[in-house]
Amino acid sequence: SCLGGIILQELIHDRRSEADEAMGRFIDIFGRDRFVVEIQDHGIDLQSKTNPVLIEMARKFGVRIVATNDAHYVDHCHHEHHDMLLCTQVKRTRDDPNRFRFNGEGHYLKTPDEMRYLFREIPEACDNTLWVAEQVEPISIIKKPVVANENFPKFPTPNGSDTVTYIRQQLLLG
Repeated sequence: SCLGGIILQELIHDRRSEADEAMGRFIDIFGRDRFVVEIQDHGIDLQSKTNPVLIEMARKFGVRIVATNDAHYVDHCHHEHHDMLLCTQVKRTRDDPNRFRFNGEGHYLKTPDEMRYLFREIPEACDNTLWVAEQVEPISIIKKPVVANENFPKFPTPNGSDTVTYIRQQLLLG
């Protein structure tokens, strides 16, 4: 997941065994064939440091690696405009060192060629991203709004709770 995710937070804080434990919990919940490790490259130093560890962990646990990209604006040239909008949103100026900002300039809608170039050392990550897309059943948000409990995958839980409640319990209390 992004740098705010559970596994990456453990890695950022040099808690590798906790990161391994969290990944193991996810695999127990979703299954080895339905859990993927996401790597991203937005030009952020932390991602450059954590991606190799995530790749190593994915291989150790025998799960797929997927390459993704957070897109907050369409083209790379929109980086500064997006930054100005963030300043407006939080009522700060661009020269404020303590204001909210996005690190890196890669939060735009990258082309398939750009993604393949960024992850050229691990091409299966882009292939696996396409595999994930093929697993998703399209829904029309125009005809039916997305509701977490209705559209979330259903699977049996040991305590009989609904899927969303079970996953929250496992992630927050586990």
